Amino acid sequence: MNTKHTPRKPGRPKGSKNRKKTGASTQPHKAPIQEKNVLTDRQEIVHVPLSRIAIDDKTFQCRNQLRTNSLEKNIQEHGLQIPIILRPHPTQKDMYQIVSGFRRYTSIQRLGWDKISAIIREDLSDDKLAFKVSLIENEARRTYTDLDRGYAVVKYKDMGYDFEELITIFNVGKRQLSRLQSLTEFPELLQDALSTERIKATHAITLMTLLAKNAKLDLEHWINRIAEEKLSVSTLKKLIADETPTQKTTFYQYNETEQKVVIPRRHLKMNSLSKTEKKNIRKELESLLTLLK
Repeated sequence: MNTKHTPRKPGRPKGSKNRKKTGASTQPHKAPIQEKNVLTDRQEIVHVPLSRIAIDDKTFQCRNQLRTNSLEKNIQEHGLQIPIILRPHPTQKDMYQIVSGFRRYTSIQRLGWDKISAIIREDLSDDKLAFKVSLIENEARRTYTDLDRGYAVVKYKDMGYDFEELITIFNVGKRQLSRLQSLTEFPELLQDALSTERIKATHAITLMTLLAKNAKLDLEHWINRIAEEKLSVSTLKKLIADETPTQKTTFYQYNETEQKVVIPRRHLKMNSLSKTEKKNIRKELESLLTLLK
C-alpha cells in the first residue's frame, strides 16, 4: 500500500524528545549556547573571546565585590541565558568595554570558558547613556538587590549625573533613593546580609536606627533571627524592645527626711510599652503602695 510521505516540520531534532540528559560538559572552551548568531531586539548576539574584553575597566561596575557562586552553578548547568552588553572600548584598540554583565563575565571566566555571548552596542559612545542602559538592563532582569541599587546611586552621583534621574530608572521616590544610598554606609555585617538577601532593606534600616540608640545591640543575632524566623519589621521592633534592657522609669520621688512623695504628671501609651517597661512600672507602683500603708 502506497502512503504519501509528509515532510517533517522543522523544530526539535529527531529523537531529542526522550533523550537522556547528561551531566554538565567538562570541556572548558565550549559554552552551551547556540552556534548560529541570532537577533534579539534587532541586536546581534555574537561570541566574543574573553581576551578581547578589558575586564580591568570598571567604569560601569557599581560594586567592588561580586558574588558569583550561585550564578556560576546556574551557567554551568543551563548555559548563559542572557548575553552581556559591550561597547567598543573608547581608548583601547580592538578591545571591548563591559557596559552590563560583570557578574556574568566573571562567572564565565571562572568556569574556564574562552568566549562569551554578547551584544555589542556601537551606539553607546556616551558614558551617561551607557550607564543608563546598564542600570535599566539590570532592573529589567531583576538582578539588583537593594544594596546594588544603593551602590548604583552612589556611582551615578560620583559620575556627576543628576540624582533625580534615578527616580525614573528605579521607579522610586527621592526619599527611597536616599535610603538606598544609606545602605552603602552600613556595617559590613549588614551589607553581607543584604547581598545574600537574608534581610531586606527595611530590616537593615530598622537595625541601624535601633543600633544608634543602643550600641550593644547584637546585629549578628538579630540578622540570624530575621532570616530563620522570617520576621517582619514590626515583629522585629517588638522583640528587640521586649528583650533589650531599658533605663528604669521613675514615676515618683521620695524624700525620706521629709517623708514626702512627689508624683510627676506622666502620659503613657500602654500599647507601645515593652514587657520590660511594664514590669518596671509594676515594681514602682508596688513600691509606692508600700509607702502608703
